[in-house]
Amino acid sequence: MFKYFATALVAAVTQANELFEQNEQGQWALVVPDIPTLSFTDVDEATIEQWAENKEAAYEAIGEKWGEAWSSYVDAIANPWNEFLDQAKSLDGEQDQLDIQTMDEMFTFIADNTFIDGSSLSEKFPNIKEYLSNAEQEYLDQGNEMRDMVFDDLKINPVMLQSYYYHDTYWMDGIEYDYY
Repeated sequence: MFKYFATALVAAVTQANELFEQNEQGQWALVVPDIPTLSFTDVDEATIEQWAENKEAAYEAIGEKWGEAWSSYVDAIANPWNEFLDQAKSLDGEQDQLDIQTMDEMFTFIADNTFIDGSSLSEKFPNIKEYLSNAEQEYLDQGNEMRDMVFDDLKINPVMLQSYYYHDTYWMDGIEYDYY
């Protein structure tokens, strides 16, 4: 055991001689290596400005590429969806026309086949079909305005689409867009 302790003590003293030295006052002090002197050269301000302008132009170019990528993405997503909505709106209009035709046929059937004192409603009230059709059309017109608005509100546009993802700035067609 003493042998290991002695070996460790000799190693520590040997390393201490490398880490410590006696100064002029006879005290032991940590050996500090020489620290290199730092200096700077003068740089031309025009060179720095040119460098900064080059970096800004590079970042703008990347921003424009992001804008183009975003536009491609929006077109890939928005165009098929918006075309579907246009088709759905058209089909909805066709269905409305079929509903009106069906309702007109129903009004005609009811007016021709409902009798009061032996006379049909069509005979007693000659304008009943027109009255019922107009009432139905007013009702449908109110619904169509709401439905058209809903179809149009569901359409994808770049501003709406980007608000679902994150907030940042991008360039498209030379315009800076801020989005969330």
